[in-house]
Amino acid sequence: MKAKLSQVLDECVTQIRKGETIETCLAEYPDVREQLEPLLYTTLSIFAIPKVSPSDKFRRISKARLMRRLRQESIQSRGVKSDQRTPSINGLAGGWQRLWQNVAGARRVAIPVTIALLLALVASLYHLGAFSSLSPTPALASQCTLSILSGSVEVQNSEVESWQQGTDGMTLSAGARAKTAPDSHALFTFFDGSTIKLNPDTDIEIQQIEYDDEQTATIVLKQWMGDTWSHVVKMAEPGSHYQIDTPSASAIAWGTLFTTEVDETGFTRVATTEGLVSVVAQGEEVYLPASQQTLVEAGTAPSQPVTVPSPKAEILITIDMAAVGSVSDPTGSSTGYLPSGFAYNQIMGSQSSSPSSDGTQLITIAEPMTGEYIVTLRYIAQEVVHFRIQGKSEGKVAFEYVGALEPVRGSGWLIHLNLDVVNGLIVNIEVSDIEPLRNEVPEKIVETELATGRAAPIKSPAQGTEQGQGQGQGQGQGQGQEPGQGQGQEPGQGQGQEPGQGQGQGQEPGQGQGPGQGQGQGQEPGQGQGQGQEPGQGQGQEPGQGQGQGQGQEHKQG
Repeated sequence: MKAKLSQVLDECVTQIRKGETIETCLAEYPDVREQLEPLLYTTLSIFAIPKVSPSDKFRRISKARLMRRLRQESIQSRGVKSDQRTPSINGLAGGWQRLWQNVAGARRVAIPVTIALLLALVASLYHLGAFSSLSPTPALASQCTLSILSGSVEVQNSEVESWQQGTDGMTLSAGARAKTAPDSHALFTFFDGSTIKLNPDTDIEIQQIEYDDEQTATIVLKQWMGDTWSHVVKMAEPGSHYQIDTPSASAIAWGTLFTTEVDETGFTRVATTEGLVSVVAQGEEVYLPASQQTLVEAGTAPSQPVTVPSPKAEILITIDMAAVGSVSDPTGSSTGYLPSGFAYNQIMGSQSSSPSSDGTQLITIAEPMTGEYIVTLRYIAQEVVHFRIQGKSEGKVAFEYVGALEPVRGSGWLIHLNLDVVNGLIVNIEVSDIEPLRNEVPEKIVETELATGRAAPIKSPAQGTEQGQGQGQGQGQGQGQEPGQGQGQEPGQGQGQEPGQGQGQGQEPGQGQGPGQGQGQGQEPGQGQGQGQEPGQGQGQEPGQGQGQGQGQEHKQG
């Protein structure tokens, strides 16, 4: 059985310091020679560099930057050499290259030992003036916003040791720490729209928040104790990551929903609801896909992933696409969408489907609690909205409410639900009130500039631009595959394949199936009569005015 790489590395380092050669050590461990060799060469290189004593702050920042850089290199081009190296790095190029590949490519690596070596190396290079080559892109420090959902929160600033009362809406930066009181709930909203919900008696520290010129996002938190729920937006840029360190493990994500629980002994539980989470402890790494969890005792490796037990109860809300919806729970947390396309998920264990082309949105609340829930409906079309609310216990429907609401002068409706939950099971649900949505809303949402810029407004099927009856653009008479006057391959008069005026048949909306002016049914919005693949008043594949006949596969009014 292969010896653990971390133990082998420690033994070889001890032997080398006593006078043994690298080749002797490698010969003793042939099964790990490939992974061990670059680490030993790097160790010798470090021995030759003058010793330094970096500060704790420098260690923390360097570690975060290195981890981000390692992940970026592993995604872009594993093991690619830097084009620009200072003289102090040239002597380490070969060992660094091999070490880079080893750390990025190995599933199980002696991470604690390797990071310690890397930190010492980077600290030395920093004092020699070579650190800039490892961080070519300047990182921009960012902040997050504290929202107090219920109760109270204490905050410790990075520059002040004393604790102070937190206020709703205050900004926090790297180094800040927050603690929720009993029966209190809070939320951090980061620059990219990612959030972390803090349950009662949770103690968490912000270690790093950065967003650089290459749009690389780095969020690193230290969760000392308590329960949190992370909603991490998709991080497409190489090197971006969201990380929670606990006393016994690290959880790393790039776009997911997951729970992190830490008790007073450091025991950690990580469970994934959506996406994929990597959990690392004691040099071992496990991956958690959706509905998987791992347990980590202090000083031990993560347990093998197991399936998360099914919830005893859940609430399901289905909404048709005349409106988009959200749900707010008794703690003040909310999950859902805004008409702008902005998504938020603050309720632990909840999920919301993206309003889709099939015309429905589904919101699921797992393990509901006793208290009032509020369903918010916001119209995106002046049509009747149909919805269904189900309460399930042990997989069986215990309650169902089906309704339809006409558009109101305001922007939507609020549906109030009162739940009674006993031993995790729903024993009663009552719709206590339905009222118009006015100025005051139940959600507490921070819409960051970056997140809103990425959101796409949600349109109802009736507002779609594909396959339907409607009005389009263009003028023309004749037959052609693209509107035109006459017959020809280029625009003109008659039947042609390029835009113009004419009457004809086509497969896109028009006064047929494509945009245009006329009468008819089509697969793309437009005004027209007849069949057309593209807009036109006729049977044409591009916009125009004419007459034709056509039928759309989906009914949408534009």
